[in-house]
Amino acid sequence: MKRKLFCPMLFGLLSLLMIICVPVRAEPVASGTFGRSNLEMQWSVEGNTLYITGNGYMDGFSRKESRPWDSYLGQIQRIVMTGTIDNIGSYAFEGCTELTEIVWPDGLKYIGNYAFSNCTALKNVTIPGQVETINEFAFERCTALEAVVMSESVKVIDDGVFSDCSALNTVTLSPKLREIGRWCFMRC
Repeated sequence: MKRKLFCPMLFGLLSLLMIICVPVRAEPVASGTFGRSNLEMQWSVEGNTLYITGNGYMDGFSRKESRPWDSYLGQIQRIVMTGTIDNIGSYAFEGCTELTEIVWPDGLKYIGNYAFSNCTALKNVTIPGQVETINEFAFERCTALEAVVMSESVKVIDDGVFSDCSALNTVTLSPKLREIGRWCFMRC
């Protein structure tokens, strides 16, 4: 009698553990598209992650122009970009104050002006393999940023890229670096 009761209980317990341990991707809180009709990119916010996917050129934004994910800036901790995005648009992620991790897209060559400005929780940045240019003020005022590692492909670090990164204490520069802009490490 004990054996008959024990087997269903064991099966039930194992089933419960399988349910608990199976990773579940969060349902999107919001999603949509942005960019020009022939170069549209898709975006979605799932939990604390902003996903961007597309191919080619990512349109930039202006300081006054709202981005589709602006309502979620204070909760975004991760940005995951997939596809073959060759640039990150100006102001794209400026002000993501909780951002701690960036997953870069394949084929990235340019990081736009102010792209990650004011991402005040970002501590480490590794610039990926094909990036050639980091444009003006791309990481300015990332006050928690402690370390930056650049791939060998980086040739230009434009004006003010790491200005006002007050915690910055380690920077590994690319051996192919040709130009460091004015005020690049101002107030670091």
